[in-house]
Parts: sequence; structure tokens; C-alpha cells
Amino acid sequence: MTISASDVIIMIAGSTGTLNEATIAYGQKPLVVVTGTGGWSDRLRQTLYGGMHFDERSTATVQFAASAAEAVELAFSLAMRQEHPENEGTTS
Repeated sequence: MTISASDVIIMIAGSTGTLNEATIAYGQKPLVVVTGTGGWSDRLRQTLYGGMHFDERSTATVQFAASAAEAVELAFSLAMRQEHPENEGTTS
């Protein structure tokens, strides 16, 4: 329910439940992982295809951030792209 009610998912630390939520979010919602927080957030990149995809189809890209502030900034940017895909690739 949390995943469907969100625009972007930010993953911090986490155990098995957090990893499960990340797999549910993948392909449905942008996923930003905050590294340096422990748990799956620190191990996830090394388990992903090319360090950014849950599977070889590369249907979505997992984003990584080094701090909570960076993750929030990236999340807002990704949410705006979701709302206004016609602006993707343009600069302001």
C-alpha cells in the first residue's frame, strides 16, 4: 500500500522487508537508495545487473544517493519527470 501511494521510493538501510518493498517498487515507481546507511541499501548495488537493474531486461533504473538530502533532491526531480514526461531531457 505504501508503494502504490508514493510517487518515489527512498530506500534507507533495511532488512528483508525493505528489500521486498524495493522489488515491488521496481518498474512501478522510481527507486532511490541512500548508500552508507547499512543493510540492503549498502549491498544492493553489487547484486543488481550493471549495478542499476533488478533484471537483465533493464526495465527501470535504480538511482543511488550518498545522503538523505541528495536522495530527497533526486526524488523530487524524478517525481517531476513522472508528472511532466514531455520535459524530460530539456534543461531549464
